[in-house]
Amino acid sequence: MCATFELSFSEDIEELRELANQLTGRYGTPVRDRLKGDYFPKMQAPVVGPNGKASLLQWGFPFEGSGRVLFNARGESLQERPAFRPFLGNRCLVPATAFYEWDSKKQKYRFICEGLPVFYMAALWQPVMGKDGERDFRFVIITTAPYGAVEAVHNRMPAIIPRGDFHSWLSGGEITELLKPYEGPMILRKA
Repeated sequence: MCATFELSFSEDIEELRELANQLTGRYGTPVRDRLKGDYFPKMQAPVVGPNGKASLLQWGFPFEGSGRVLFNARGESLQERPAFRPFLGNRCLVPATAFYEWDSKKQKYRFICEGLPVFYMAALWQPVMGKDGERDFRFVIITTAPYGAVEAVHNRMPAIIPRGDFHSWLSGGEITELLKPYEGPMILRKA
């Protein structure tokens, strides 16, 4: 289960400069400082939508009548779960530089996709009516079975979409074909 991910801005990474520029242009204030560090459920985080545009959305679908949020969705059961079925066409990508998982002894591990300074996790978004009557947008990260280094630590991991599948994921491609465990090399470190 992915409950924390990292996005660390670096001027050296063109993708991150472009993301920061898009968000700054969209929201009117520089956001580079907001693209540093760890993200947790209920925080606003950058996502990339079907049009390739970046937005800031809050992480987690709300549970009706409570302050809790649903922040992950199992890829294997997305199409059967009533909570997600209406939003299967609302796809986005969540950029990250690392994600974290905990083992059964509560040891935290940091995972990096080797050779990818930025990778993108599959997600769904939904509009939510806020308490102030304004429409808000939320996202959940989709998880899959683990692979490789993650398998030794945890029984789930974020569904990482390879760059070659971005268009297919964002434009409604077949879910079961796209939501597979990431098989690329990963670097694992105790956090």
